[in-house]
Amino acid sequence: MKEAKAVEKREREWGSGRIFKMGFKKEPQDGTAEHAVWKKRVWWVQFNDASGRQRRESSRSTTCRVAEKLLGQRLGERDAGLLPTARAVRLTYEDLRRAYYAEYVERERRSLRYDKAGKPRLDAVVRLDGFFAGYRVLAITSDAVHDFVAKLKAEGLANQTVQHSLNALKHMFKIAVREKKLSAAAVPYVPSMDLSEGVRKGFLKHDEFLRLRSELPEYLRCPLTLAYQFGVRRGEIFGLRWSDVDLRAAQIRLEKTKNGEKRTVPAGKELLAMLEMEREKYPEAEFVFMRTDRKDKVRRTLSFAKAWASACARAGVSGTLFHDLRRCGVRNMIRSGVPRVVAMRISGHKTESTFRRYDIVDGEDLKRAASQTDDYLAKLDAEAKQDAEKRAKIRAIADSDKPEAKSIN
Repeated sequence: MKEAKAVEKREREWGSGRIFKMGFKKEPQDGTAEHAVWKKRVWWVQFNDASGRQRRESSRSTTCRVAEKLLGQRLGERDAGLLPTARAVRLTYEDLRRAYYAEYVERERRSLRYDKAGKPRLDAVVRLDGFFAGYRVLAITSDAVHDFVAKLKAEGLANQTVQHSLNALKHMFKIAVREKKLSAAAVPYVPSMDLSEGVRKGFLKHDEFLRLRSELPEYLRCPLTLAYQFGVRRGEIFGLRWSDVDLRAAQIRLEKTKNGEKRTVPAGKELLAMLEMEREKYPEAEFVFMRTDRKDKVRRTLSFAKAWASACARAGVSGTLFHDLRRCGVRNMIRSGVPRVVAMRISGHKTESTFRRYDIVDGEDLKRAASQTDDYLAKLDAEAKQDAEKRAKIRAIADSDKPEAKSIN
């Protein structure tokens, strides 16, 4: 018997784990140890996970076969990379969020905000906090993500808003996998929302733009023109410094952009003249767009919600957002013949799909397309008619058996 056990012990491969029985003693009330009995003598499994850490787990059964089956299952999960490590089991949502914010701080992302206590804050993450706070990471399953989406939709949030939070959650898991805190197999499926629903399509026609510009205060007319012509973002416009503007070369260098990529925007004759006027008004200013308030104090142009709303109402374009001018810029560049690649570099769009969403097609574009199609088909009809007349003439000459038919091409 001892020899059989020794052979069995030698043949067991390293890392294959083991099973063993474990229970506890229940002492009798009279205190006599001879009447103590073992209770719940169940089988346990022991093995090393992918990180080499020893793991133990109860089979919750008194049958040896159940424990052997559980051990084989855990070893298979380990070898396939499906078994979470002990570190992953302890990982919480708060750990994911901490690493996510740390990356934003290290990369100096411009979208990062801070609360009154000086802690980083992102609206997309705040929405995740309201649902996943206190969750173990392994408990964030696909079902939990679907419940989170249903909760936000029930609150009336738009698909774009929900997608921002889902993107943040995806990136949290990506960081955890990259830092080897979590295996890729433990990452849940995170759905993508239909972003075509509720997408803003507002823009200004040229006559509307001219009316709005005439109604706006003078300090907003140059920013409006820059956004309308080239689709520059609001934050990029009002953060512009004179060190970024080359009036001689008629170029504007955008150093701090939303996606972190520097780019150059050209300045046409009208825009260049307006920039020169801004320079003459405030020659000592660091920032390009300044204004004089009611107390004759010169300060940066940052907030102008009331002036914008009242000017839009007077111009008959109520509800127009400053961001709608970005769509105008994309439309204007494309319709003026600027190549799409160049237009994307100027506007700062990195993907073709997003750029297409900003290239809005309206009723005038459809009418123009119909007119161009009619002209093209009329040209084809004329060519077909000429060919038919030519063939008929050839057949008539051939039928009359005249020698002139040989000279006709």
